[in-house]
Amino acid sequence: MLSPYFIKLFIDGVLSTHTAAMQEEYSDKDNHFGELLYLPSEIGEIVKRSNDAGIPVAVHAIGDAAVKVTLDVFEKYGSREITNRIEHAEIIDERDLVRFKKLNVALSMHPNHGTGVIGKYISERIGAKREKNAYVWNSAIKEDAQLMLGSDWPTAPLSPMIQIADAIFRVGPFETNDRPWYPNQKLSFYDALVAYTLTPAKVSGVDKYIGSLEKGKYADFVILNKKLNTFDRKEFLATNVMSTFFFGKEIYSANN
Repeated sequence: MLSPYFIKLFIDGVLSTHTAAMQEEYSDKDNHFGELLYLPSEIGEIVKRSNDAGIPVAVHAIGDAAVKVTLDVFEKYGSREITNRIEHAEIIDERDLVRFKKLNVALSMHPNHGTGVIGKYISERIGAKREKNAYVWNSAIKEDAQLMLGSDWPTAPLSPMIQIADAIFRVGPFETNDRPWYPNQKLSFYDALVAYTLTPAKVSGVDKYIGSLEKGKYADFVILNKKLNTFDRKEFLATNVMSTFFFGKEIYSANN
């Protein structure tokens, strides 16, 4: 049986090509704001039909204008009984952060997308004034938003270890000298782990079965070669998976 969990839509492009929809012009391209790929009413019609059928909608929205318009669409056309979500949300107007909880809209963010542009092009694209609104993981937690983390593979590394390290250390490979970029937006290891496990399960409606290790749930877990060092990035990334268990059965062993 085919069971569609959600419908995926795109409302803008990406920052690297100046196609993410911004409220103010790009700092390195005069009179250019990116672009919306659809009218709000067009997206709204799909959201309403999908939610009426009990199907959530996930919308790719990267620029702050795209995020705002998507929230407006969910507010006007969506159902509060269904958890719709925004994918990426790389730049968010700080006034919109409170709307995620109010509208029951989840935030699906990808840590390596943030660390991958630190010292590369993010400052040139949006300028110093708007940097504080970029990749605001911790602000989302503080506003009690349903924050989910993932890889967005194949555009970024698939490894949860890399993604969680990026979330808790917030260090990029370009010109940062291992200094965190806007450290106030780093996540604690606990918050990052929950955002990578339990929250996605809740948003997907399957937390009865997965998302945490509890009696009655599927025994999906890994065994690492050592205790995680959540204070040292290099040590954290040097940790290896020795065994992987799925439904309580070992499906991977580093020794085999």
